[in-house]
Amino acid sequence: MIYFLIPVFNEEENIETLISGLDSAAKEIKENYRIIFVNDGSSDGTPEIIRQKMESFPVDMVENLVNEGAGASFENGFKHFIKISKSEDIVVTIEGDNTSDLGILPKMLDEIRNGKDFVLASCYAKGGRLKNCPFKRRFYSKAANLLCMILFQVPGARTYSSFYRAFSQKTISEIYRKFDHPVITEKGFVCMVELLLKLHKSGFTFSEVPATLFFHKRKGFSKLIVNSTIKAYLGLFLKFLVLRRSFSQKDDK
Repeated sequence: MIYFLIPVFNEEENIETLISGLDSAAKEIKENYRIIFVNDGSSDGTPEIIRQKMESFPVDMVENLVNEGAGASFENGFKHFIKISKSEDIVVTIEGDNTSDLGILPKMLDEIRNGKDFVLASCYAKGGRLKNCPFKRRFYSKAANLLCMILFQVPGARTYSSFYRAFSQKTISEIYRKFDHPVITEKGFVCMVELLLKLHKSGFTFSEVPATLFFHKRKGFSKLIVNSTIKAYLGLFLKFLVLRRSFSQKDDK
């Protein structure tokens, strides 16, 4: 079974197209699937549309009563996945705005089934690209990614913050057993950088699959707030230094 885990905040313009696209992609590769939406306190029609779709599609909805950010949404979504999944299942995290490249889904699943613990869909890997991306957003995206590569230096990682990833059930279960506090503590988009660092430092293996990010498919506005995101990256770097020391101390014992 493939689970799609998707945090959403005010995505009423994108939900129906997203569900239809995931349904078509799963049927094309003959995979049973379930969609887990985490509604992050949306103030538009997002939760109502999801409830309507639950009558026709295999959809669950986890609700944050107030807007808590992407980090809390993934944290709550992963915990829900752990409760309902089996050891052979795979969870695919994905953006809620239709910008993700579903054409690479079979490759991502193959990588997991061939032994990788998790897979990154990367527009910065060789063969990946940003399509119809405004110059300003392209600049911020590349700058943030370069900053991550300099600060965090995860070998083999050319993308750090993308939501689009695949994880084995074992990987998610084990990382949540390893940490006796929330695995994801960052609230904003940098939460996926935090998760990548913790998985890497815990010894999980990964690969990257080249992906295209389709900016023109998004309806509505991006939820990215540049200044606060940059501050979050720098804050995470300081936390990561502490985390790295704690891992080193454990290794020395």
